[in-house]
Amino acid sequence: MLGVFSKKMLFLQRLAGIEAAAGEAAKRLDRDLLKRKKGQADPALHNLVWRGAEIWSSLTGRAPSANRVHSRDPAKEPDFVLFIQDLVRLAGGECPSRKVVEISLRNRRTPDAG
Repeated sequence: MLGVFSKKMLFLQRLAGIEAAAGEAAKRLDRDLLKRKKGQADPALHNLVWRGAEIWSSLTGRAPSANRVHSRDPAKEPDFVLFIQDLVRLAGGECPSRKVVEISLRNRRTPDAG
């Protein structure tokens, strides 16, 4: 019975420690982080778009853009978006939408190392 009582006391000590840690974590909680928008589904896509933009510029001499231009077929994606989608398709990934490519282009920063 002494062994059971000893284990019970250890359990209660651990439980009190967890309760104290949870209380401290609740004090430090940043609610703004919980309310922010969901991040990009594929974090590597930004690097692909960023590097693809450099390749696109050097090959075509045109600035990469995900904006639609006037064309006879309004359903057709912009050339740069098609380029990125083809790159992703070659790698066997799920093709990003025009909007996802546009967001990645808009959030220009240096590519992540790795």
